[in-house]
Amino acid sequence: MFRPLVPLTLFSIFTLASCGGDDLVLPSEGQAAAIEIMEGNGQSGRVGETLQELLVVRVTDVADRPVFGATVAIELSGATAEPDTVVTDAEGFASSSLALGSAVGEATGEARVIVPEGQSPVAAGISLTALSSSANEISPVSGDEQQAPAGAELTEPLVVLVTDGFGNAVAGETIGWEAIGGGSVSEATTTTGADGRASVRRTLGPAAGAQSTSATAHGLAGSPVIFTHTATAGSAAGVRIISGDQQTGAAGSELAGDLVVEVDDEAGNPVTGAAVAWVASGGGGSLEPGTSNTDANGRASTRWTLGPSAGPNTAQAVVSGVGQATFHATATAGSASALSLSTQPSSSARVGVPFERQPIIQLQDASGNQVSQAGVAVIVAVNSGGGTLGGTTTRNTDAGGRATFTDLEINGATGEHRLIFAAPGYTSVASGAINVAAASTTTAITSDNSDPSQVDQPVVVAYTVSSAGGTPTGNVIVTASGGSETCTGSVADGECSITLSAPGERTLTASYQGDALFAASSDTEGHTVGPVPPPQPAATTTTITSDQPEPSEVNQKVTVGFTVTSAVGTPTGNVVVTASGGAETCSASAATGSCSITLTAPGERTLTASYQGDALFAPSSDTEPHTVAAAPPPAPAETETRIEDHEPDPSQPFEGVVVAVSVRSDDATPDGSVVVTASEGDETCTATLAGGEGECTLTLVNLGERVLTATYPGNALFASSSDTDDHTVEFYD
Repeated sequence: MFRPLVPLTLFSIFTLASCGGDDLVLPSEGQAAAIEIMEGNGQSGRVGETLQELLVVRVTDVADRPVFGATVAIELSGATAEPDTVVTDAEGFASSSLALGSAVGEATGEARVIVPEGQSPVAAGISLTALSSSANEISPVSGDEQQAPAGAELTEPLVVLVTDGFGNAVAGETIGWEAIGGGSVSEATTTTGADGRASVRRTLGPAAGAQSTSATAHGLAGSPVIFTHTATAGSAAGVRIISGDQQTGAAGSELAGDLVVEVDDEAGNPVTGAAVAWVASGGGGSLEPGTSNTDANGRASTRWTLGPSAGPNTAQAVVSGVGQATFHATATAGSASALSLSTQPSSSARVGVPFERQPIIQLQDASGNQVSQAGVAVIVAVNSGGGTLGGTTTRNTDAGGRATFTDLEINGATGEHRLIFAAPGYTSVASGAINVAAASTTTAITSDNSDPSQVDQPVVVAYTVSSAGGTPTGNVIVTASGGSETCTGSVADGECSITLSAPGERTLTASYQGDALFAASSDTEGHTVGPVPPPQPAATTTTITSDQPEPSEVNQKVTVGFTVTSAVGTPTGNVVVTASGGAETCSASAATGSCSITLTAPGERTLTASYQGDALFAPSSDTEPHTVAAAPPPAPAETETRIEDHEPDPSQPFEGVVVAVSVRSDDATPDGSVVVTASEGDETCTATLAGGEGECTLTLVNLGERVLTATYPGNALFASSSDTDDHTVEFYD
């Protein structure tokens, strides 16, 4: 229910009468005589939005009593009401939702009671304020596509506009400015003014050409706004090399790449039409053309033919009155005719193992100069010392004239070796001495079964012998500490059997003997030899023969029958019976053959009969599934629900009726709640029981004879029940 606030606007027949309303008919009691705006007047919000507070009015008669059923029309300029016509309730109140229009400023109107023709008008004024909405879009205003010398400030400022979704200017929005392509802006951030505009000054960067500025307002349409500018270049101030420097070519030949320079102004911007003179300044040679002018990018070029001798060459690009740039090139030697060893192979190595340092062959001309030539196939072989050469024995030269070997190794022979490198049409070259030793090996004991073992029990010792130089051959001898026991097996066999006659902690040693190409190696492994064990208990079999009754109920005794047998005699001792999902148990001797267990938890249980064993017989067990059924739940107790009272009776529409109810049972006091409903309508209320009693307030709207029904829904402990009683709803003074 609405409660009156301080009235903001009030018109009535009394004020009209005092202003000369002699021809108007004054309302009688019970008719609308005054209207007050109780809530929602004077609000402010953003355009296009629904205001938070409802507009609430109250209509009263000449005795200041609320008028029920009065029709109130809400008329607004610059805003709307939904609904725009409302009807007062029993307290004289009516309400409507307010929504602002799209224009910024004051929205006014009135709430007017619809009265018969000739009756005094009853109205109250309404005033609302529409503020601009949240920022929606940023757009450029002026300053785009300006031109100025590089490094200068543009003539016009850059200006942007921020508006809301209705096109209204938005103040207070932060704009981020960034100079793109060089230069700066007067402020990194600005804020829009009352007209929604923000601006900065732009200074161009030192580079000629296109530059731009971005104006960014995060989250707005049109962001970022990009302004474009053009910076122009100044007079020639320097010359620099673009490409063609540090080239290499055969003496007397034209280089593959043009010589290219760029002429720039003081700010580094390219200058068009500058004259460049080309001069061969060292090593001889010539340039064609000898002069050229820079193009639209400030660049000029020429071709360079090297001098006749191998070695360094230089050329210059000269711009009169500005400066010069010097190019360097290298004239290479003649055709390759011989091989040379730029990197010798390792002076020591092992059989089958790649050299630690691999050889590199370099092509040379007749004078011993290195020649860069790719694709020459260089072949290597053993020149002296015997054996074979492993790895990739043919390599092609790279672009630098180098053939690099990566995996050469000598197999099948020890001692001093030399290699020979050759290529068709080239003078060959031999390596220095390489001293090759036998390949190292690694012996490993991989298992000794069984461990621990017993005295005089054979133990199988498995081993491996490996080498990076190939596959070792020969024998492995296994010995044991603390005794003279031994066994021998070949490397290929991978195992031998040794019988240990003394107990204790022993150390096994596997020794590979080595051969001409592979060095000896060994490995050790701890091993335990224990005494002869005592005889083991005889195996038994435990069997559950019955579990009665099956199924059983909770707390009912179940007799479990069992047997324990053995192939070598009659077991003695006890059998313990347990059940999964609980701690229940029973026990009896194997001779008794059964025991009774009381199962307290329902469900699918598993019975386990465990024979405990003794010195002569080993333990054993058996399992059997068993079902324990749960006891049925008790039926809910009967209840009696009564409507004890409902006041006032009769009642008026929209007047709260307090309904008192009770729920009784012979067994205990019911708890929960009672739902009260009324015939000829959908009104309802819920009473929470405390000590079997409760009440709730039912607001009845429809007139007439109504039937109240109190329903207790019941629960697991109490059954449902209900009661009815008649009730009258009418208007009364």
